[in-house]
Amino acid sequence: MEFDSQMEMALIAFSQQDAPQLQAVHEQLLTDIARCGECCYDWNYVKPVLARKLDVVTLDYESTWPDCPEVPGENFHDQRMRLLETLDQFQGIPFTLQRLAELLTNPKGSVYTSTRRFMDALDKVLAVSTTIPQYSHQEEEA
Repeated sequence: MEFDSQMEMALIAFSQQDAPQLQAVHEQLLTDIARCGECCYDWNYVKPVLARKLDVVTLDYESTWPDCPEVPGENFHDQRMRLLETLDQFQGIPFTLQRLAELLTNPKGSVYTSTRRFMDALDKVLAVSTTIPQYSHQEEEA
């Protein structure tokens, strides 16, 4: 992944908005991460983009395949909030970042044809404690 200062500015701007909307530049970042598994941008700026995309995709899944039972502690809203909280707790880049980006960039092309299964897949991807170092774009230039 090549560092792009315009992408970095877009990430910073996104992280500072109260109700940010995903733009093509953010979608491109997620596609690049899904393709190569590397991230050369500050995790604190990438994480809000992932969180917003996770929110959008899970809501879309629920509207397409509403199969999460409405049981206390198990309903869709609770699962979605738990996933967003889990993502928010990462202080560094999770080593499953590439798989997370794959699920979020091509959710309907995945093998998950139910909201329950898709949410379980996201849960497994986020149920890690190992982080990876941020890929340095300065290494690329050396």
